[in-house]
Amino acid sequence: MHYLVQKNNYIAILEINDKKSDLYMVPREDKLVYKITPANYLNPRLMRWESDNNLCFVNIGGENRSTLLSYNVVENQHKSIFTMDLKSRILIF
Repeated sequence: MHYLVQKNNYIAILEINDKKSDLYMVPREDKLVYKITPANYLNPRLMRWESDNNLCFVNIGGENRSTLLSYNVVENQHKSIFTMDLKSRILIF
């Protein structure tokens, strides 16, 4: 299953399989596909553009843990915004 979201000069693609998912970015001008799934967050499930240059996405991790992250297309960097441990109901900023 694939989900696409567009914003200005970028297209974000979320590819979801049975056991894992991957996040890809496609700059419209060069039409190359870049895998942007962070190494420690291998299960992104939801995504939305926060601004022209920042894509937010939620990683659903094992053991009842979810993390909200952002990806800056200009700086090519991920940033963890917060993690929620659903088992103990603790938010980590």
